[in-house]
Amino acid sequence: MSELLFGLNTILPIFLLILTGVFLKKIGLITEDFISMGTSLVYYCALPVRMFQDVSGSDFHNMTNVKFISFIMLATLAGFLGIWLLAVKLCPDRSKRGAFIHSAFRGNYVYVGIPITQNILQMAMVPCTVLVITFVVPLYNILGVVVLSWYSQEGHKINMKKLLLDILKNPLILAVLLGLPFSFFGWRLPGAVHEALSDLGAISMPLALLFIGASIRFGEFVREFWLSMKAAIVKVVLQPLLFVPLAIFLGFNAQEVVTIYVMLSVPTALNAYIVTKKLGGDEDTAAGIVVATLSLCIVTVPVGIVLLKGAGII
Repeated sequence: MSELLFGLNTILPIFLLILTGVFLKKIGLITEDFISMGTSLVYYCALPVRMFQDVSGSDFHNMTNVKFISFIMLATLAGFLGIWLLAVKLCPDRSKRGAFIHSAFRGNYVYVGIPITQNILQMAMVPCTVLVITFVVPLYNILGVVVLSWYSQEGHKINMKKLLLDILKNPLILAVLLGLPFSFFGWRLPGAVHEALSDLGAISMPLALLFIGASIRFGEFVREFWLSMKAAIVKVVLQPLLFVPLAIFLGFNAQEVVTIYVMLSVPTALNAYIVTKKLGGDEDTAAGIVVATLSLCIVTVPVGIVLLKGAGII
């Protein structure tokens, strides 16, 4: 019972903030314009500042964990290819298949995964989370463009040069790169600057979770219920079951195993909906899967935490 309470107490604060966003949008306190502007504030300012603070204050050795980096990238790639094979059976409608695959492998680690990881480990900053953002999130972008372009009805071609340039210009990646010299040389910002940046970075997660809730599209979930649930099970149940035991077998430490578990078990990123729509995929399918994974995670993430705690991992 204590393990279950720990799991629920870890995940519920995140989902209560998301539900608060749903409520505030419903009563009109959060508008579409506010979501757009607020999301930009988080993505281009508050979250990069937080990433810079996390990286600059980390031990540089943690930024060069080759074994961990290799595992998370290979797990992401293997999951992506496996989902593509499954999608042929699980999603017979080819026009929806690109959105199905994209939404079934792309997790919302930045906005949802980081706070969950921190809550589980009871740490204000987890070095492994920076590695997921630096290496896996760009891979999400590349693989998402590949699969959506493959199935696109509009004949989109993959512009790798533009894609790589966009990745290099990503504010989160830039923040990580800027923070690396501080981590390597042990540089520190003046106290007042550090405190101001810490305060700015602290608003990133609560605001992001509110905007996720305010952006949820329940109508698409209802219309695409069974297809959405199939993708959700693959995303938040099947992938953790396959790769987390492997990570434990390979001897990763508790922090690494928890990070891997959360990376694989978080709900689909809202970006999946945006990118799917931009590249001519079925955005309704993507929106439905976002809601389905969020709903299922309320149950699956606490259960996963209970299993990890029961196994003595955390």
